[in-house]
Amino acid sequence: MAPTLYARYPQGEDWLAAGKYSLCLCRHQSISEAKAQGLPVDLMDPTQFKEGVGVETRAKTLVLMNQAPHPNAAKVFINWFLSREGQIDFQKTSAKYIDAGAEGSLRMDIPKDDIPARNRLNPGVKYVPQWNPDFFDMKAINKLISEAQAEVKK
Repeated sequence: MAPTLYARYPQGEDWLAAGKYSLCLCRHQSISEAKAQGLPVDLMDPTQFKEGVGVETRAKTLVLMNQAPHPNAAKVFINWFLSREGQIDFQKTSAKYIDAGAEGSLRMDIPKDDIPARNRLNPGVKYVPQWNPDFFDMKAINKLISEAQAEVKK
């Protein structure tokens, strides 16, 4: 089956549910919602990939501004935020607003009860950090997309 590009959400998810295609690279949240509605779709278990599981930081980026008005207070906050206690608090708070693809804290030494089981980071699993500078080299990805688009146009 040739790769097919879709123009908008939820077109890819609709095609998957209708059986037009057997695989869709689409939004995790959409597939979870479609499955909850009883549509015949499911998410793949990413731990089955030999390359490892992709993991991203999402809203877990923290910045200390240069010349902050209270640099010591900012450092105290950052140290607390990155501590075990701070990450537990952050994870519990953000779990209220978590979407189906979020992993919670990247710390492995805190409880993950408030994170959906399929999204929990687990010891012994190989993860591919998506914040690595190598991940942002888009040349290979752009080449693959261009080749797929050229194939579709044939």
